[in-house]
Amino acid sequence: MNSCCACRSRILIVILALPLLFAVPTVASERGQAAADQVTEASYRGWLGDDRGTLGILYAHTGDDRGYGPEHDLARGNIFDAFDGFGLDASLHGFTYSSSTYYNVVGEMLGTKYPDRIYIVGAHFDSVNNPGADDNGSGTAAVLEAAWVLSQYDSESTIRFIAFDREEQGLVGSNNYSADHLSEDIRGVLVLDMVAYDTGTDSALIYGRTASTPIKSAVAAALDTYGQGISASVSGQLDQSDHAPFEGDGFQACLLIEGEVWDNPYYHTAQDSVETPGNINYDYARRMTRAAVGWLVDQAGVLIYVHNGDVDFDGLVTLGDFAVFQDCLAGPGTLPTPGGPTTEEACLGAFDFDLDDDVDLNDYAAFTSVFGQGDCNANDVVDEQDILGGTSEDCNDNDVPDECDLAAGTSEDCQPDDTPDECQLGGDVQAADDCTDAEPVCPDVDYGGSTTGANSDGSSSCGTSSTTADVWYSYTPESSGTATFALCDGTSYDAVLSVHAVCPGASGIDIDCDDDGCGPTGGPATVTTGVTADDTYLIRVTGYNGSSGAFTLRVTGPDCAVAAGDCNENGVPDECDIASGTSQDLNGNDIPDECET
Repeated sequence: MNSCCACRSRILIVILALPLLFAVPTVASERGQAAADQVTEASYRGWLGDDRGTLGILYAHTGDDRGYGPEHDLARGNIFDAFDGFGLDASLHGFTYSSSTYYNVVGEMLGTKYPDRIYIVGAHFDSVNNPGADDNGSGTAAVLEAAWVLSQYDSESTIRFIAFDREEQGLVGSNNYSADHLSEDIRGVLVLDMVAYDTGTDSALIYGRTASTPIKSAVAAALDTYGQGISASVSGQLDQSDHAPFEGDGFQACLLIEGEVWDNPYYHTAQDSVETPGNINYDYARRMTRAAVGWLVDQAGVLIYVHNGDVDFDGLVTLGDFAVFQDCLAGPGTLPTPGGPTTEEACLGAFDFDLDDDVDLNDYAAFTSVFGQGDCNANDVVDEQDILGGTSEDCNDNDVPDECDLAAGTSEDCQPDDTPDECQLGGDVQAADDCTDAEPVCPDVDYGGSTTGANSDGSSSCGTSSTTADVWYSYTPESSGTATFALCDGTSYDAVLSVHAVCPGASGIDIDCDDDGCGPTGGPATVTTGVTADDTYLIRVTGYNGSSGAFTLRVTGPDCAVAAGDCNENGVPDECDIASGTSQDLNGNDIPDECET
């Protein structure tokens, strides 16, 4: 880290203020965690070196000099070779200082979707004529580790890993780099400078100007999310490291630095080496690096497969992913898929849940358990909003729209009537619009429904016209007695309730009807009537004078002869048991014979 607080002399150009809008707080993601988990202490030691015999590539051992000694150029060459070996587009960005040419080392991952959007993680590799293990071999090793981990994948936005030079002489390398890239869409710059000295406080500091508050908040969130116990203090302007030139040019940038930086006894001394006891806390440096990696993944959109069924990386496990899963089962490229031919890498990355290097039926249960997360019906509305807004039904209360359950095969529809079979059973029965399709109900269960948008059967009950919307249920008691049908609780409008022996339009017979049975102001209604064993009673819910809305129906009386569609409690609607031959119905009354014995 540079010790000069006011080293910049050129005029600051602030016309590029627009990028300040772009940085957003990091939200923990599976991909961010998967990438952060690949950061290891052993690998980090491999870049920086240690006192256990690991030489590293940065010349941070006692007696080395990355200032103006021979180790400066050797380290620069090693960084370039590392970037190139990772498969990055490695380059040298030249600039002049004190009549000599120096170079920033750049490794670029070109974005696959937004190549013009650029995120930078950087650190200076030069030192003050000393080994510079912490200042700033530690930050450079973190950049190398981040590049090594993320270069295995694709990124939606472009990422540049940069080792800046001549930071110690007044941020010269970063000043020149920022000045030469003013026209680019640089959306965030994270500089790592001194990230390895910690005596056990597990603390970190984040510096940046007020205009960089969004990126500072995002990095703090990443540290909290991926840093495994490191706590960050977010502070204001500090123009002593390579983030400052970018901030001055209107880009969002911040500095991540060790929390004990101002108490570091080895700062800018010959003892800043990997051999000095207590100087380098490798586990702490690893965790700081994890935060940088997680931040990059979440901001730039690095596409890391995490075996979650989301093959197209849209954050949703939908019908499109299901089509690809089927192709992977058949063999990649066998079936047509929404995004084109499927690769073996994509199949294994998204769907090999049991990690046996094959996508097979053993992975099917795991896929169905995540299917429907997000926007399963591909209507560009989050499933939760579909359900809350009534665009989609969720009759089995599994937070997945019914049509997605049916499409994925997680629910059966043996009738078929576009309603999952389990929703035909028990108390989760939806009212039918037509009397002839009335759905069976049973006592002591609340049935929610609505007449809004329903059709009329063309007949009238008390207080209604022949055009009022209505819906229908049926009740078949197993024994004779008295039954009460009530709309008193949970009903939002002036409802009318009637009970019939046959469907209106055939004879129009009302057994009983009520528009004024509950409450001091009339309706909703209650009907109490005698019932006979095995007779079916049709329940019509409508509204006074054309009104409509939501209601809750409750029946009190003898138990059902037909247990709300699943009398044998085998999880399959009775009509499907009969139609498939699973159950007999010798008397033709639509009740499985085993339920009548």
